[in-house]
Amino acid sequence: MLCYKESLPYIKSWGNPYSAAAIVANRLSIPHYDRYSVATIPDLLITLGGDPSTTLTLHQLGARLAYAGGTFAAFSGGRILHEVSGSTEDRMCYAYYPRKPNFQLHDVPIPGDPSYPDIAAVPGHSM
Repeated sequence: MLCYKESLPYIKSWGNPYSAAAIVANRLSIPHYDRYSVATIPDLLITLGGDPSTTLTLHQLGARLAYAGGTFAAFSGGRILHEVSGSTEDRMCYAYYPRKPNFQLHDVPIPGDPSYPDIAAVPGHSM
């Protein structure tokens, strides 16, 4: 990944909000927020391997989910406290997420939270 200042020529025309990728192998994680992520764009996690007892916990949702190989998860890591349990087998996670500093440094607008009136104003939407 390019450093923030070096990414200017690319980020202005990058048609994808996911400006960072991480590969996490054989690690458990403590409860945490992804502090550099953009809260209004979900992070994407894809896991390979691991044992069937591995879990992904999303604390604010009160959810503990199976997180075995082949699992795909999308949630706001900047808003939802989350953790992954350990695994007795080799496991790899590919994490894709937007980096807030890239948006800020290059004056690219960060998408806001959709509100009820915004959703209701979508053409063709009826209630």
